[in-house]
Amino acid sequence: MDKLYNFASLEFGEYVSRRIEESKKEILTFFEVENSPNYAFDIYIYKTKKTLREELEKRGFKNNPKYMCACFKKEDYSLNFFEPKDNPKSLIEWSKQEYIDENIVFHETVLGLIYYIYPNCKKWISEGLAKLLDGYYDEDIYTMINDINHHVLSSSEELSINFGKKDEYDYLASYIMVSYLIQKEGKSNFLTKLKDDNYIKTIENKTLIKEAIDYYSKVKVRRKK
Repeated sequence: MDKLYNFASLEFGEYVSRRIEESKKEILTFFEVENSPNYAFDIYIYKTKKTLREELEKRGFKNNPKYMCACFKKEDYSLNFFEPKDNPKSLIEWSKQEYIDENIVFHETVLGLIYYIYPNCKKWISEGLAKLLDGYYDEDIYTMINDINHHVLSSSEELSINFGKKDEYDYLASYIMVSYLIQKEGKSNFLTKLKDDNYIKTIENKTLIKEAIDYYSKVKVRRKK
């Protein structure tokens, strides 16, 4: 059973708890596994984005990026959030509506459940799956392929070492590669193969991102005809 440590408002704490519970069934259905009482999290909700980073450091989690607005920590299976304001004063802050619209709670819940199902999952794969499920990219991968023509995306090999250290495009690269692998392998087959470390070694290379972009570029051309 989840444990809630709420240092924000009661209303937001209830929203986060409810959203996590609602999300679990949808996420586990995608991964073709049954719910389990063992799939439980410690949920921490802090008052501000600054407090979120400070308290994570106190709990032993260092070097959190400044852009971070939430996170899952597999070391203690915790989901960590802050309560955004309705009308934030800073443009770099999140509004409460953005937090909800961009499915932040759902995204972190996906990551948490992935590491229960696949304890050794690579971060680029888990983030790609989370982006696929949270709907942030709106499933219009063909438009995205067109938009990134002038940006060099990280390879799966690079992401395995330095995910998130380059820029936000690392999330897009992960999404494109994972989406492509699901298309290529079939979802059920791909999910089964994720348990095989040897399979992961074969797909972590510098050519996977190019294969994925080439695939979607060709599909886009066929769709136009």
